[in-house]
Amino acid sequence: MSEITSETKKSYKIPSFSPYNEFTDALWIVIEAYKLTSQKTNSRNKKPVEKSSLISEFVFLAPVTFAVSMSHTWEPYESIISRFAGVVLKAKQNVYDLYSTATGSGKVVWGRVDTPLVYVDSERLNYIFNFDISYKVDNEHEITEPIMKLLELSSPDFASDQIDITNLIPPCIFKVRSHPNTNYIYIENAALTSVQPTYYAPFTSGYPSKCELTLQFTSVEPTFKNTFSGRSKVDVREVSGGVMIKPDTKTSIVHGKF
Repeated sequence: MSEITSETKKSYKIPSFSPYNEFTDALWIVIEAYKLTSQKTNSRNKKPVEKSSLISEFVFLAPVTFAVSMSHTWEPYESIISRFAGVVLKAKQNVYDLYSTATGSGKVVWGRVDTPLVYVDSERLNYIFNFDISYKVDNEHEITEPIMKLLELSSPDFASDQIDITNLIPPCIFKVRSHPNTNYIYIENAALTSVQPTYYAPFTSGYPSKCELTLQFTSVEPTFKNTFSGRSKVDVREVSGGVMIKPDTKTSIVHGKF
């Protein structure tokens, strides 16, 4: 088993060449991987997961399009009254059926039990990114290596105790955010549920020159209104000399550094 430590942290920026690094209006997707150390059974806990220090960081130029998925479930309310009304409706039909059998004539009972439509559940927040990665100089480190790292970090590992075949180390937990505007995309604790790379020729020294990479992240925390609080407005920032100042904290963020 290869133990992941903070010393093995590595950052990937894709693409790493200009003009994107100097393009102040570019949107970047920052993906940070952390080792998941523990998880609470109560998902409404203020701190539902415990995680270690940052392991790896991936910075992708935002795709032209990406999808956000979330759905809510509403179902008819079932109560003792509604169940009893359904029994009564069925009984009325049975009576008419008996009458029809005895007399050779009968009729259909039209009826319906109307109940309120009530909220039941909400799907956890999902982000689906389709990154188009192409490079001409170092295809191994710009395309293959970061994708293989994502596949590795999203997978479980053997526990140190090989005697107990049920033990394992869970996959990493991820933080997903947009840069520079973190109010646009943000999941504090997300599971990387799908990694789908599609490689294209020409293959230089055995490495592809292009890859279409689809990543799907799902929040591990339930969805509530505060999941989106303060994230609908664009965060206005001061720009001066290539340095952006967050007005809330006045913390400097230099372009190209995340």
